[in-house]
Amino acid sequence: MKLRRSSPVAAVLAGVLAVSATMSFAQESRIWPDTSSGTMEFAPVGAVDYSIGYASVGYDHFETEIMVSWRDRGERTQLLFSGIQDKPPAQMTARGNLLCVVAQYCARYQDVCSALATCYAYDAGQKQFVEEDAEGEAVPR
Repeated sequence: MKLRRSSPVAAVLAGVLAVSATMSFAQESRIWPDTSSGTMEFAPVGAVDYSIGYASVGYDHFETEIMVSWRDRGERTQLLFSGIQDKPPAQMTARGNLLCVVAQYCARYQDVCSALATCYAYDAGQKQFVEEDAEGEAVPR
C-alpha cells in the first residue's frame, strides 16, 4: 500500500481548525475574575438563577456576561448579555413579567452617563427569553 502525502495547505487548514475549536471551547468556559449570582422569582417559569461574570478592561470599562438558567420541562440556560460597558458592571433586575439587564454607558470625554435597560420576555413556545422591542430604555437614577 502506498502512502499518500497530504499537501501543506491541508496540514495548515487542519491545524487552524484544531486551534479554532479549542479557542471556541475556551471562550464558552471562561473563568471570570469577579462574579456575582442570585435567584429571581419570575412568572411563568418560577426560579431563574443568574450568574454575572465580569472583568475590568481598563479605565472604568468592564466586560460582562450574564447567564440565566431555569427549568421548563428540563434544564434551560441562556446567555442574556455579553458586552463592554462603563462602571459599574451590568446588573439584573425584574420588572413585572420582564427580565432586564441594566448597563451604564458614558459619553466619551464627558461626565454624562446613562443607565440603559434591555428587557426580555419569556417565550414559552421557544422556551427562551426574547428581547423586547424597546431596546435601550433609559433607566431613571
